[in-house]
Amino acid sequence: MAKKKAGRPKGSRNRKGKESELARSKRSDLHWFAKTYLDMDLYPWQLEVLKELNYKESRVALKAANGSGKTSMIAAVAVLWHVISFPDSLVVCTAGVYRQVEAALWPTLKRYVQQLTQGEGFEVTQEGVKLQGESCGVEGG
Repeated sequence: MAKKKAGRPKGSRNRKGKESELARSKRSDLHWFAKTYLDMDLYPWQLEVLKELNYKESRVALKAANGSGKTSMIAAVAVLWHVISFPDSLVVCTAGVYRQVEAALWPTLKRYVQQLTQGEGFEVTQEGVKLQGESCGVEGG
């Protein structure tokens, strides 16, 4: 059986076949996104995790103490970067219990969306974050 070639994410090229600005920024690593758009200063271990998440089909396991920034500095940045970088995509967020997603991830995503765009262009609800006019978003469960 022939191996399937990995293709570009849907929406990463414009109608003339040129890369969109979103696709070009996607190539920049997550650390760049966090620093440039969210004005974050990351610890070296957080930087390493974001760098590892930058690879296609990456699998990263992170063991860190409570309150160390796993949700606010890693997960929320990665989720928002993915939603912006890959139009027409879906990010599914899970946790041991839903209240972890509801109490920690959603408020952080809402804060970052507000910081990025003053809320314009995004629909933020209790269930997720969505680019308006696109069929992409984030769902928790």
